Amino acid sequence: MQNVRYRWMRGAVIAVGVLIFLFALWFPEWARKSVKRDREEATPQQGVATVAMLIDAKPNVTGKPSPQQVLVRFRGGIYSAGSITGFDELREGQPAQIIYRIGRSGRVYIDNVGPVMPSPALSAGERGSPPPQ
Repeated sequence: MQNVRYRWMRGAVIAVGVLIFLFALWFPEWARKSVKRDREEATPQQGVATVAMLIDAKPNVTGKPSPQQVLVRFRGGIYSAGSITGFDELREGQPAQIIYRIGRSGRVYIDNVGPVMPSPALSAGERGSPPPQ
């Protein structure tokens, strides 16, 4: 009688182990597809964020340079940019123009970061001149 009970418990433990193993194989792929779908379905928007950190490209241990990175503060969070334009013009603590997406899940994706472009409404003389006294 005990032998039969242990056989059932052993079978149940093996079945649960197999299910956990299969879930571990399947879950990462499902999670990647879910995040990719969330990002692709979101509409790109333009906005302004504050540059939190600039990381210049430097050679790593293998000798290959690591890519430049920009971290921006936007809507209370810090996000890494997917691509960067005008890295040399960006300064920490200064505003930057971003292209971002907000997925259905509420997750923020920063597609591009670049320097803030001056408003086209201002003329060239008004940009650099001090205010009238």
